[in-house]
Amino acid sequence: FIVATLSVAAFEPAKDLTTIVTSVLAMLSNIGPGFEVVGPSGNFSTFSPFSKIILGFCMLAGRLELYPILVVFMPAVWRRS
Repeated sequence: FIVATLSVAAFEPAKDLTTIVTSVLAMLSNIGPGFEVVGPSGNFSTFSPFSKIILGFCMLAGRLELYPILVVFMPAVWRRS
């Protein structure tokens, strides 16, 4: 959570802290809309492409949990025996 929040904050200097924190929380915990820009009547279109990639990874990590994602990136899983 902290790494994703700091990464998004680094690439979104014009956004307020409430928007950044609640956007990461919304992606990680599947809680629905956040506050401010990403509120019920807003969307994520104003975020930079890199921030959207980070938020997309947070969404995958929140939906699939972390262990299946780590298994995909482990070389031992993809080696033939």
